[in-house]
Amino acid sequence: MTLNIMLGLIFLTTTQTNLKQFDIYPNDNDKTVELVTATEVVDLLCRKNKVPVWIDISVESIKKDHTVFQLLCSGRYSDDVNEFYYQKGGTGPFGIKSPVFPSGYKDDGTKFSLRKKKSFFGWLTKT
Repeated sequence: MTLNIMLGLIFLTTTQTNLKQFDIYPNDNDKTVELVTATEVVDLLCRKNKVPVWIDISVESIKKDHTVFQLLCSGRYSDDVNEFYYQKGGTGPFGIKSPVFPSGYKDDGTKFSLRKKKSFFGWLTKT
């Protein structure tokens, strides 16, 4: 079975002007991009050979034939690996975020549904 992956991105930028070591794209502030291809993700995340200093990735939803990931991205771009938030953990700019576990969940391998929440990708999760 082939797993189809869809991505949605949210960019958070800063208006601070004392961050000269970063490329900042003010027009991306609170920008949301939904369901883009892998090529489009690379184009959005790699600009002038720089990437966001942090990219938090989480599963947004799982459907029969695809998985939707949410990427919450810093608006500060760098090519200096020392600036990447998760570099010491070995994942560069990527922070892997866990879903919210159900109340009383025990890590015994039992599957659970992702928590129902209001999502900006909500139209994808409708059955």
